[in-house]
Amino acid sequence: MKDKNGAGIGKVADLLIEQRKDKVRCLLVEHGGFLGCGETKTLIAVGAITKITEDEVFIDQSRERVAAAPGYDPDLVDDRPYHSSIYNHYGYAPYWGAGYMYPRGDLDAGRTAW
Repeated sequence: MKDKNGAGIGKVADLLIEQRKDKVRCLLVEHGGFLGCGETKTLIAVGAITKITEDEVFIDQSRERVAAAPGYDPDLVDDRPYHSSIYNHYGYAPYWGAGYMYPRGDLDAGRTAW
C-alpha cells in the first residue's frame, strides 16, 4: 500500500465488507513493526483509495495520517460510532450518511464480511 506521496505504508491484510449491501467499507492494513513483530492494524475508509493496480493500493492520505488513525478493534467492526470515527479521521462522511457516494472501481474481490 502506498500513501499520497508514494511512500510505503504497509500491506492490506483484509477487507471489511458490509454483508447487507455486499460492499467493501474499509481496508484492514498492517503497518509498522519488524519482521511481523509489533505490527499495528488500522482500518482505512474505502473512500481514501485513489488507484488499485495488480501489486499496489494507493490512497489519498499520508502515512502519518494512517499511523494516527483509531486503532483496529475486531470487537467493534459492526459498531457505527467506531466506523464514524474512522471515516471522520480520514475526512470522509460515513457510508450510511446522506450524499455518500461509493468509490468507483471493483473493490469487492476478496472479503471479510460483518
